[in-house]
Amino acid sequence: MATKKTNTEKELQGTLKAERRKISKIKTLKRIPKPSFELSPEAKKTFRVVCRIMMEENVATALDVYAITNFAFWFHQLIEANKKIQGAGMVQVYKSGATAISGFFTAAAKCDSIVQQYMKSLGLTPKHRELIAAFNDIEADKEEDPLALLFQEINTY
Repeated sequence: MATKKTNTEKELQGTLKAERRKISKIKTLKRIPKPSFELSPEAKKTFRVVCRIMMEENVATALDVYAITNFAFWFHQLIEANKKIQGAGMVQVYKSGATAISGFFTAAAKCDSIVQQYMKSLGLTPKHRELIAAFNDIEADKEEDPLALLFQEINTY
């Protein structure tokens, strides 16, 4: 029976597969990653801008990349729907004289609600950004509380 090689041995030999390396998903991003799926050129710009903003605040993680990609996609769908509304108007008038709300208006309304949800989850609104900051402060306080560490040490004896 052959002995199993360790990851360090495989790395030295050049046979370690990249996907076997453990990468922390909650560690903050240091550089702008690739989007999770193909985006239009305008949406890619939005993706990069949002990543940069979140990285400056030290809140962007690998877990956020998919949400940021979706945000950029839906944001540009909203922009396209708004352009169509500006061109055609919000009310369709048929040959018979009947009127109805434009499908572009309905699409824009749905895109807007999706964009708003992603803004909340990514902390792109002032209220939700404060909640994320408050959560990070609470986590930092838990780790650095010397009194709690002292009580924990006393209780272990």
